[in-house]
Amino acid sequence: MKSFRNQYLDALWGPNALRPNETLVALAYAKYAGSKDNPENVSWVTWVTLSEMTGIRSKDALNRAVKGLVAAGWLDPIEQRRQHRAPRYRLVIPKCPEVRATYLSDEAQRYA
Repeated sequence: MKSFRNQYLDALWGPNALRPNETLVALAYAKYAGSKDNPENVSWVTWVTLSEMTGIRSKDALNRAVKGLVAAGWLDPIEQRRQHRAPRYRLVIPKCPEVRATYLSDEAQRYA
């Protein structure tokens, strides 16, 4: 039987499940889920680590991606950010993932 983390990773690759930045952020959270000190579906990542892992330099873009994951049901906030402590999220695989619109280039839209 697959671990929850592997099931989560498989679900992330569903067709149009998430926007590109959301996928990168969700992958970062999945990487840190299930360490020896926390349950398998709970994760926390600092903004610095998220930025380094995803290549997203804008804190606003990272924040939008996290909010998008929460709104789409992929992350469930369980503890808010505190001084010297990153916010904690429970990883969730939505039963019916919402198909999220991606940002297509003008050329790609012509062929869609």
